[in-house]
Amino acid sequence: MKIIESILLAHQKSVIMSLEREIMMLGGIGTGKSYTIAQWILSKIATCPKSTILLTANTYQQLMSATVKTLTSVLEEYCIPHEAVLSGAKKRITIGKTTILLYSLEKFDNIRGVEADYIAVDEACYAKSEAVQVLRGRLRGKNTKKHQMLFCSSPNGFNWAYEQFGQGNLKDKKLIQAQTKDNIFLPEGYYTDLIEQYGGESSPLAQQELFGKFVNLQAGSIYNLFNREINVKPCELKRDQPVYVGVDFNIEQMNATCVQYINGTFYCCKEIKLTHRNANTFDLGAKILEELKGYRVSLIPDSTGAARKTSSNSAQSDIQILKSLGLHVMDTQNPLIRDRQNTLNVAFLKKQCVIDPSCQDTIKEIETLSSRDSEGKVSHLSVTLGYVTWKLNPLKPIYPQIQPKVIRV
Repeated sequence: MKIIESILLAHQKSVIMSLEREIMMLGGIGTGKSYTIAQWILSKIATCPKSTILLTANTYQQLMSATVKTLTSVLEEYCIPHEAVLSGAKKRITIGKTTILLYSLEKFDNIRGVEADYIAVDEACYAKSEAVQVLRGRLRGKNTKKHQMLFCSSPNGFNWAYEQFGQGNLKDKKLIQAQTKDNIFLPEGYYTDLIEQYGGESSPLAQQELFGKFVNLQAGSIYNLFNREINVKPCELKRDQPVYVGVDFNIEQMNATCVQYINGTFYCCKEIKLTHRNANTFDLGAKILEELKGYRVSLIPDSTGAARKTSSNSAQSDIQILKSLGLHVMDTQNPLIRDRQNTLNVAFLKKQCVIDPSCQDTIKEIETLSSRDSEGKVSHLSVTLGYVTWKLNPLKPIYPQIQPKVIRV
């Protein structure tokens, strides 16, 4: 493979030059974690042109929309011939004699039969410790004597990553911490906008998401910035303002929150919860039409509803059913759970989200949801509120990230 030099940041160079068996790069937003993985993979191929590399992420969405997308864009920018198979059971990218296997850690047992020379994990801190142990058992490929595993991630409280990398006394392990402000390639104003949105540099959320530090952020309630005295106040729907309805589809439960966004503040005025016999998309749509008759209504649903069919008596998807009832459904793409939760948390901190006392189940979820809970099993209404806040005012500004320059030699 032709050698190509890149202008890399200090923490990216440190990753590529590290000789330890396991490397953990903790980075804030915009530190180029996925780009670092791409560059590290190229360095491994240059060292061992005939190798098997296992590339993973905590979720399939993260793997394809960020990790693989960044890798393929780097390959195309460098004009490196490659073949990508991104559908079917055996997803992979082939570069010369190197095969890059693509797996999500959502079903990590599927990886047990794989043998790899190198392994890279994106957003590793959000993976289960059991998944990490399975990955370690896969690092036994026969094409190199110097196996290596790279973890890139934002921190996630004091979990397995802290226990294994954050307490010193590392044996054949290396911890590299990167801050958002270290990336000189970010657009002007990106960092200052993030600091303002996260409530200042000293806020726990900023320490984790922008400084790459281990913070006890998710001990107890996920929404630890919610304050009932501040964020719960009477609010009624206003006829002259549009109503945004966050929707979450489930086979045994249908949930929605009715929200208005006025002068930068979200007002959650009404919740809708259908269970048992009425838990179907037709009844949910009818309920929304009944409750919001005479209002300008736009739905912000769980984007998986474009394919899912929770109503067994219909061949239509959930979103198709809602549209067939005459409801306006906005185009959506589910954010990462962490991004959605952080967006809602900061809205609480900045007094930009108010919930009417009548929304008792929504308030209960927000006050009781723990990092130990499986969100999809115990949390639904808070999710719908998160869909609305993320769609209308996402925490992370949508800036095009400037990629480092490359020099062909």
